[in-house]
Amino acid sequence: MNREGNGNINIQKKYISSKAFLGLDYHIKEQISLGLESISQNYIMDDTTKVKNVSAGCIGLNLKFHFINREKSSAYFGASIGGFSFEYQVKDSILNEGRLIGNGFYNTFFLGYNKYFGKVFGLFIQTGFINQPMQMNSLTFNGTSYDTWNRLRIANWNILMRGLFINAGLNFKFRNKE
Repeated sequence: MNREGNGNINIQKKYISSKAFLGLDYHIKEQISLGLESISQNYIMDDTTKVKNVSAGCIGLNLKFHFINREKSSAYFGASIGGFSFEYQVKDSILNEGRLIGNGFYNTFFLGYNKYFGKVFGLFIQTGFINQPMQMNSLTFNGTSYDTWNRLRIANWNILMRGLFINAGLNFKFRNKE
């Protein structure tokens, strides 16, 4: 984010993100599970000399249909929905500092696979599509808070982040089929 001579703000558009994901699923039927998920994201921008920190936090619910549901493996598709907050901080070469904060909702559609090694421990991989529209709440530039920027109200700024994702990680099963 930087202030140009015409009063516009440039926000970097190219990024990848890293996630810390914590989920808890409960099987309400043999093939259907309902879950709670908490996600902490950090974004890695292509211009790291200016971008100080970009992060987001999400909390939501998911619903999964396990079309393969065996003791040692599970394949599923599902969807999730929830809310999130977003923060974008920059500091440029002439020490201008900016901070943009927003929030919104997210929804995902995904396909995943769990593989268990033993009765409890396993691994998972998941891929899908995420949609994150958000509305900005506040903008601070060089310590000054702004309600409007370039004749536009900050509360009217809407940003859409969407794309494909791949998740992989550890999985623990606390309920074993007997």
